[in-house]
Amino acid sequence: MDAITAGRAPAAHRPREAVRVRDARDLISIVPHLLGYRPQQSVVIVCLRSGGQVGPVARLDLGDIAAPGFAEQVAGHVAGCALAGSALPGSALPGSALPGRAWSGGTQSGSVWPGGTQSGGALSGSALPGGVRPGSALPGAAWPDRAGAALVIAFHQGEMPAPVRAGLAGLRRALRRTLGAVEAWAVGDTHFRCLDCADPACCPPEGWEVSRLTGTAAQTEMVFAGACPLPSREALAALPWVSSQRRRSARRAAARARAGPAQLGGAQLQRWIAAVEQVTAGIEPSSGHLGRLGVALETPRLRDAALLWLLPGFGATARRLVAAGGGGFERTAAEVGRAMESIVTGNLRPDDPGSRAPAGVRLLEFLAAHLDPPARVAPLALLALLAWWGGQGSLARVRVEQALAVAPADSLARLVETILLAGLPPGWVRAEARGTI
Repeated sequence: MDAITAGRAPAAHRPREAVRVRDARDLISIVPHLLGYRPQQSVVIVCLRSGGQVGPVARLDLGDIAAPGFAEQVAGHVAGCALAGSALPGSALPGSALPGRAWSGGTQSGSVWPGGTQSGGALSGSALPGGVRPGSALPGAAWPDRAGAALVIAFHQGEMPAPVRAGLAGLRRALRRTLGAVEAWAVGDTHFRCLDCADPACCPPEGWEVSRLTGTAAQTEMVFAGACPLPSREALAALPWVSSQRRRSARRAAARARAGPAQLGGAQLQRWIAAVEQVTAGIEPSSGHLGRLGVALETPRLRDAALLWLLPGFGATARRLVAAGGGGFERTAAEVGRAMESIVTGNLRPDDPGSRAPAGVRLLEFLAAHLDPPARVAPLALLALLAWWGGQGSLARVRVEQALAVAPADSLARLVETILLAGLPPGWVRAEARGTI
């Protein structure tokens, strides 16, 4: 199983007004923008809240729902998160009998902001209330304006096998037992249709041409605001292209850094700062610089300091962290705890003045693309954390998977995985929901 995300857009691209979604067709048309990529052979569950707000959005592999008991597990977890107002997880279902099937996507809830979840960076933001309104321009597409409603959308190619159709029906039944109002749609190669309407005068048996999902008003607003969904989840996982020559150069620099004398933390942090400044100015650091920096980030304290340097207002804390020793380290560690608290439960946002997060994301992508394991783990884990902080659960899940594939016990990657599994949104998201920022 794959995805959970939210109706939120990158903070940098967020407009001042919510996108107005008039009907099921509008909502289906912006699913790729909510996920950050175009789902294929997938089931997408879009939960709807009171007032028509979009809640958690889940994506799973179409074939997975044919497994015995899997649809019930998914429905129970999705409904529990939707009714409790929490985010859906970015990891495997708790107690799942299907290891390896994981949520990908998954953050907090809200209504629809244009901007999608992936357009080359890792930062995405939130949604305004009232973005999705009941009432349909397509027959059979209305839903009640209350909590506990959902749209189940099957994206498929060709005919769906009988076990998949049965699993989809079981998923709908299970969701209806908990959410009540659930409407199911199928989007094929050439047509899309409502699976719950048997009246041919209302819904043609063959459905409507998929061309009607292109150019909707809601989709146009999303694109205008900068939302550019990628063609697939694999494209979401891609890192910048790097020539073999640059990778060899980075590998040699990393080998020399490991073989040479240990450098002081302050010098290593300064290397990170210089690289961030280069990326901010539009300059790609040299492959040698990236190779040495990758080795430095293998040290947990330097990795933590690198993260702090990206957060607005914590640059001095980053410098103290690498310089501290003895009791000074304990005091600085407390400051680091407060910095993390400001992300997890506070109001700190990735687009706040002074944030270096966008440049940091780009630099970490360069690093992950240049480095060999195990030096790739720290950049990938940091990318996962920054993606989650930006509200981009799909990308966070992808980066966690990439990091854990190299180092299954990496503490930071496991931390982000736990956050995703718990469905914990960043603090600024919850603050927006409370109306405190």
